[in-house]
Amino acid sequence: MPILWKCVLLATDYQGQIVLVFCNGEIFTFSLVKEKDWQWTSSLKVIPQTSITQQEDYFLQLNGNGRKFFFSQVDQRYEMKIQIWQRGHKCNWTFQQSLKLYSRSKFLSINLSGSMLMVDHIRNILIWDYNHTQRKLARVQCVPLESTIASFHENESVIAAKSKQHVVFIKKINHMWVKYQSIKAEQEFFMQFFKNRLIIMTIYDLFMYKMDDSLHFQLEKQIISGIFTKEPQQCLFMGPIVMIQMPSLEIECYKYENNAWVKDKNYFNSNFQAHRIMYSKDYKKLFIYRKRYGGIVFEKKNEIKEKTKQ
Repeated sequence: MPILWKCVLLATDYQGQIVLVFCNGEIFTFSLVKEKDWQWTSSLKVIPQTSITQQEDYFLQLNGNGRKFFFSQVDQRYEMKIQIWQRGHKCNWTFQQSLKLYSRSKFLSINLSGSMLMVDHIRNILIWDYNHTQRKLARVQCVPLESTIASFHENESVIAAKSKQHVVFIKKINHMWVKYQSIKAEQEFFMQFFKNRLIIMTIYDLFMYKMDDSLHFQLEKQIISGIFTKEPQQCLFMGPIVMIQMPSLEIECYKYENNAWVKDKNYFNSNFQAHRIMYSKDYKKLFIYRKRYGGIVFEKKNEIKEKTKQ
């Protein structure tokens, strides 16, 4: 994947077969051919280059089957605009819908199918759902909850939202989203769904909560991790492997052996740095972007093994 630009956003589908790269106002589509070679298939100008400000002003997500992406942009008045595009013939993208949201809104997440959207706005989570009559997304509910991070579970019936020192769970009951459980956590933590579990990673511990048939989460395991001494920029839990991006942009890999997390010093070279890391939604591929070297794709087998280079 020969991408040599200065600033990018990445998005991928469920199996990591399609990757979107946002750079300089354009979205480039790469497809994996015969599980071997990455090919550039299309490019799409989504904003004028003169309008580009900071990287944090943009957000990009691709749905599970790779046929719909959501791109959000915050303008100088702090108003958010979300573009929704549908993939058509020969990987070309067709504009589907645009949403203009309130000032100071923050894009949170889409569900796996791309039929629902969450946005944080002034201590509320706003939820859009696909209206089959209007054939577009329509706002359906406002959940009173201040959240900085929130995501849908794969079953599309549960939301986990980070709210201060808690994780709040919201489930769908008769077309309405209702808060039903809360888990206390430390002030700073990372969280993510992993299959039917919620993983909470803090500086000192890793907590694994398992979802039961009633959609409640019970503590299954607590591991004293000690993985990092400084708060990282990003953590990715991939089963027996945890990837960490430190504030220095250095990437560290830890594997779970004998009830402990052990640093894999043989995998990455010392001072291996990356500007973006992302995994596929099935947790089997890892995507890394480095400014000087472009994109690299890794595939997880018994351990993560390098599959494709720039």
